[in-house]
Parts: sequence; C-alpha cells; structure tokens
Amino acid sequence: MNIDKLNDKYVVYLKKDKISNIDFSSKTEVETLFKEVFLKIKKKINIELSGMFYIKVYLNNLFGAVLVFEKEEEYYDYLINKIDMQIDIIKDSNILKEYDNMNYIKEDIFYVYNDLYYTKYNNDKDSEFYKIIYGDKAEEILDTSFVCHLKKGVL
Repeated sequence: MNIDKLNDKYVVYLKKDKISNIDFSSKTEVETLFKEVFLKIKKKINIELSGMFYIKVYLNNLFGAVLVFEKEEEYYDYLINKIDMQIDIIKDSNILKEYDNMNYIKEDIFYVYNDLYYTKYNNDKDSEFYKIIYGDKAEEILDTSFVCHLKKGVL
C-alpha cells in the first residue's frame, strides 16, 4: 500500500493482491478496509483523522484500486473523534502508467499527451520509471491523445 498526500487529499494505491478478497458491493467489507486504510494513513503521516471524508474508489482488475480521500471542509462537532464516509465506487476504471521517457515503454501501444507517454496498466514491470494516473485525467488522456504503435522497437 502506497500513500500520497496531495494538498487536502490522501491517495492510497492498493495492488490487486491486497484487495482480492474484498467484495466492494459489501458495505461491511468496504468499511472494514477503509478503517484499516485510515489507521495506516494516521500512522504514516502521524496525524489525527476525524470528520467527514468523501472517498472515490477507482477499481481496475489488473491494478487493484486507487482510493482518493478528500476531507469535508466544514467541521461538525459531533464528528470530533469519529470518521464518517461517503463512498463512490467506480468499477472498471482506466489506470495508466505515465512515462517522461519513451525508452522505458515495453508495451506495443502507447499514448502521447502533453509531451508525456502513457500505457494502460497491465503489470508492475519497470515500476521505478512510471507514475500512476487515474480518474478524469486518465479518461481525458485516452480520449484526446495520439495513439502510437511500436513494432519491434521502431515507431
């Protein structure tokens, strides 16, 4: 599990082997998973978490899940020591790998968008060379980018 803090959001990357036994249609299983994730965020970032969180879950069969936790700005007294969640699960989400150098790409098909290179996520190979892209940005890239095909290493 990797955790990033971006401005007022926490982004958690869960690989498919970590969530393979979670039924995302079961409220109980999802809440149990999120309690565990909140504890890990609290431990890693060393802060107290409480209040209302909006959570988007981007599920992908090959990657696993990207969880985006965004805290509600309004503070409610009744949530002083509690966490409340509103969860939105997006199934079959596109997860992309973003590269700044085309030489790292191993796939035959890739996308070019704003001078960066993208492939659909299909494995963890070369993991030190890419960044995970999800959600609206992934959809925009797939909808508006140039598609390139590699044949035996030649464009």
